[in-house]
Amino acid sequence: IQQHGIWVAAKLAVQKVLTFFNLTRPFFSTAHNAALVLHYPVYLFAAIGLFKPRCAEQNIVLAVLALHIAVFSLTYLEWHGRFMAPVWPLLLMVATIGGQRALRGDVLPKRDPQ
Repeated sequence: IQQHGIWVAAKLAVQKVLTFFNLTRPFFSTAHNAALVLHYPVYLFAAIGLFKPRCAEQNIVLAVLALHIAVFSLTYLEWHGRFMAPVWPLLLMVATIGGQRALRGDVLPKRDPQ
């Protein structure tokens, strides 16, 4: 940070986070990357699950996810995806809540008619 500044470090951290969630790799086969793309709906449902008001358990899962991602973004970039292993169960828990909300049609917050 001292040599390049905070903005370069922040940009690198954001790039690491995007790479962390991007499962496809240029050196994987097309079939392998196509199979990995099928995991992306989990991110969508997880976002839906975190969008609405949360219970205490969801806040704990969100805090653990945020901590894991923050540590990863500030420390090490690894291409094999092994650091996603502890994140997947948490993402799946939140995505399950989001999937239930999507099936009920309860994705967007309700507006009070005034």
